[in-house]
Amino acid sequence: DDGQRKMRDDLLKKLREQVHDETAFLRQHYLQLWTSLIEQKKIPVKQYLPVFKLGLHRLRDKACRVRKYAVTLVMNMVLNNPYFVIDSTRAQFEKGENDAERKLVERRQELEKLNKNKKEDKKMEKKNSQSDDEDSGAEDKTIDEDYEMNVDNNQKKETEENKEPIEEQIMRVEEIVTFYKDGLRFIDLIEQANQDVVNLFNSPTLADCIQAIDFFVNIRHYRLTWPNMEQNLRLMFRLIWSVDESKCKAITQALVKICFDVSPTIPQIHIPLYQAGAIICVLKNATFSEEVYFEEILKQLIKEKKIPTEAIIEALWKLYKFPYDDNTDVIAGKILTFIVG
Repeated sequence: DDGQRKMRDDLLKKLREQVHDETAFLRQHYLQLWTSLIEQKKIPVKQYLPVFKLGLHRLRDKACRVRKYAVTLVMNMVLNNPYFVIDSTRAQFEKGENDAERKLVERRQELEKLNKNKKEDKKMEKKNSQSDDEDSGAEDKTIDEDYEMNVDNNQKKETEENKEPIEEQIMRVEEIVTFYKDGLRFIDLIEQANQDVVNLFNSPTLADCIQAIDFFVNIRHYRLTWPNMEQNLRLMFRLIWSVDESKCKAITQALVKICFDVSPTIPQIHIPLYQAGAIICVLKNATFSEEVYFEEILKQLIKEKKIPTEAIIEALWKLYKFPYDDNTDVIAGKILTFIVG
């Protein structure tokens, strides 16, 4: 009921305030608590944007462990978001918003027309009432006058009945418009968080770097929603030359997940082509330096026998032999050069 809903909202507001506590341990604790609530889908949709902003703000926290759990919160909010699925695009949301707003205008025009008819009916009713007063001494009324009065009453009743469902429709469409607007705002906030997470690649703290890698690996399926995803993935490649072996290992494992882990629904015979396509997708628009980093990662994976090299080479040859408008064949040729020399 309304009382319980208010109590819930007050409690969530208090939890949001606690994320700004002066003590790093408490900031960390409440970020963990928010992540747990998100994973359990216990957060009302209207709370998503304020909570995401909390995580966004804490990505720049001075305490490493707080930053870690801020990244985890942001990542889980993307994975469990109520707005879009992995193949959604910004264009789809913008179209949905425009369609809903157009429908809202139409419904409001219908309601305005009904209200106008209602006013005219009242004027007519007042006029008829005045006419009845003037004729109150008359002893008889014609059947036609009685019929007209019945018609007027029926029209009035019909107008009231039509008005109510249109008002309900307007409320529903307004909710849809708000949903699309919030979804687009959520996408904007994700893109805003992007640079803060990318900056963690430059952190001297190993935990920051590993957490940033884990973030992009886990949300890799949202490439259509997040167009600069491939660029973010490529920014990780340079870590392969890090003096810290943990970073190197994390990068090679990340590339295996990004390019070689496939859905169990994909037929076995198509897996190599799918994997070759994923590699090509990552390298599109890559700079020369990024290609060099990628070549080093690929060589390590081949050396450690982490990928099915022969099957990938065969799939790349198939893609190389046919011309593509998006340079898929050219990139396939580069990757073959990396592998076979």
